[in-house]
Amino acid sequence: MSAGNGVIRIGNRGVTKFEIEFEDEGRIDAVAVSLDVIKVDAFRADLDQSFRDKDGVVPKEKAIEHREAWLNFSREAIKRYAVDETKAAKAADSMSDAACLAIHKHITEEVEKLKDFFAVASGKEGSPQESTEVTYSTS
Repeated sequence: MSAGNGVIRIGNRGVTKFEIEFEDEGRIDAVAVSLDVIKVDAFRADLDQSFRDKDGVVPKEKAIEHREAWLNFSREAIKRYAVDETKAAKAADSMSDAACLAIHKHITEEVEKLKDFFAVASGKEGSPQESTEVTYSTS
């Protein structure tokens, strides 16, 4: 069936799959990970927001704790969403901070790819907004 028949084909949009290599007892191993980027990004946004003040700034006294939580987020995501839980724990525990940040970057890139998918067309594509004139009468 096609979209013309009333069916919208979505497929695996929003699911990203990748492997993380890690060293295990002197040999290189890998674990497959499958993430729902919308779910993971929402969790990441909630985590980030929990450290911010009312102005949206992370206070200096929370900066180190924020950074650690941000890095540990990647490790926890791997443990939670990896295909093989045993390998996932080993991989997550051996991840460098740079690897954690690479996962954040990957999630952000995947979320950016989905923005157009979730955008609703307005029907007035490319037309500038018309100005509205309001006249008040005191009589």
